[in-house]
Amino acid sequence: MQRVAEALRNVRGAVAPRADFVPASRLAGSELIRLGGGEMVPTPGVPELPLSPPYRSNGIGGDSLALPPANVRVMSGVHIVTGENVVRTPAGAVVGDSVSADRLRSLPRRRRGDTVQARAGRAAPYGAPGAGAFEGLVESLPRALLLQHPALRSLAPISLLHTGGAPPAEAWLIRRLERRAVHVEQVESGSVIRPDTTVVPAMVTRVGAGAIPRWYRRWIDQKVVAAGDGPGPRRLLLVHGSDDPMHSLDGLRDRADEWGFVVLDTSTGHASGVELSDDSGTSGAIWSDADVVAALRDADMVVGASDDALGHAVMCRRAEIVQVGITDTITPRVLQLAESRALPHRFVRSFHLDVVFARPD
Repeated sequence: MQRVAEALRNVRGAVAPRADFVPASRLAGSELIRLGGGEMVPTPGVPELPLSPPYRSNGIGGDSLALPPANVRVMSGVHIVTGENVVRTPAGAVVGDSVSADRLRSLPRRRRGDTVQARAGRAAPYGAPGAGAFEGLVESLPRALLLQHPALRSLAPISLLHTGGAPPAEAWLIRRLERRAVHVEQVESGSVIRPDTTVVPAMVTRVGAGAIPRWYRRWIDQKVVAAGDGPGPRRLLLVHGSDDPMHSLDGLRDRADEWGFVVLDTSTGHASGVELSDDSGTSGAIWSDADVVAALRDADMVVGASDDALGHAVMCRRAEIVQVGITDTITPRVLQLAESRALPHRFVRSFHLDVVFARPD
């Protein structure tokens, strides 16, 4: 549950940040473009979950969640540090609008001796410090989508700088950000780039939370249609990587196969227990990015234990989201995502999985 642990650290009380910090409003010539107000997302059921105390004390464990308004900060003379996915001043201080205060402590202090790559035009960073799959799908992608807002038309084209290596579903959606106003560009991690103009979209979700705004949900619904016909399975058991907590359950794969679930590793696209619809492979095949997206889109039920796996429910259109409790406490993120996505959610303990797997009569 590494990602869950990191999410918990993100919502704990403020601590002294490691990195030097400067608010973007203090930089000469910086401009804030306001794109619209936030929204209130009802999240009934969250207070009844076995949440860790920090979530209850930081305002994101209640029965509703306020999402922040959408803003974009425009600056010049600053550096985009890829890999860190933050903006720094030439002296090395982190610019506030590029990262939440909760995540400052994960960053090193000022950088010295880096080779700075000057480039013409406008550019924006993609991602957040230490982001995992959940943050990529729920935080990074909607922030990047703000770059397509009509209010930024005068800044077009904007190069969206990312370092690659995203999981299949996120990678597929990143490519859908490409349009005349936004050019998606893969760059080497650790590069320090100084554009003529740096464009930084603000957070449109709450750090440590999982609800998404309506306009991002509509965009996903429009895009996932392009994934084409899915590989067929309607019941997915999601894991994310070899350290996913679902791997700790003995006999899990046997039970999944018995009850008609396909085990999908969302970190690689590896799917077991199903024959692909195009006869290109059988059990144990690696699905294409589009197949992963289409399977999630068309699923009737997805089951998982980690936030990184279940964050992929952002692409589901009708699935019941079954969150498996393996540890004593969980985050509210999955239920918040399900509520903002208008999907049913069920929380079950791992020893009740047979009830989930059993097919209805």
